[in-house]
Amino acid sequence: RFEPPAVDALVRYTRDRVGLGTMPLDRGSLRGIMAALRRNQIVAILFDRPQQDGGVEVSLFGERAWLPAGPARFSLRSGAP
Repeated sequence: RFEPPAVDALVRYTRDRVGLGTMPLDRGSLRGIMAALRRNQIVAILFDRPQQDGGVEVSLFGERAWLPAGPARFSLRSGAP
């Protein structure tokens, strides 16, 4: 979610206009993501910081990096690539 709320509304409106649904991270978002994957929809999970604690080590552009484990868990549980 963006602050102030008016900015959040503008971002959501702009994304919705081009068919890019959004799902804020809250209590129901995990189920919503799994439901979207089961419907064979594309899910983009944005993250912008390394996370060594609780993350997974990956090769990113030929370098070692630690990324959040959540996207990998979604893939494993849903069968989505």
